[in-house]
Amino acid sequence: MQSEIKPNTVCERCQQPFICSPTNIAACDCSKIELSSEEISYIAKRYSNCVCNTCLLHLKDEFLAQK
Repeated sequence: MQSEIKPNTVCERCQQPFICSPTNIAACDCSKIELSSEEISYIAKRYSNCVCNTCLLHLKDEFLAQK
């Protein structure tokens, strides 16, 4: 399986470019960030596309702060 890499993906939250590999999620940078199913649901309710790692970490903190 050849992985699709999207080097010009733009983060839906901060509008910064980042590399996305949706067909090989294990190779994607976002796989390095551990998210609970509740955190994933929280993010998915707000964004329909991928967000960069910096935003993932901010959103994780935002979720934890509201608990």
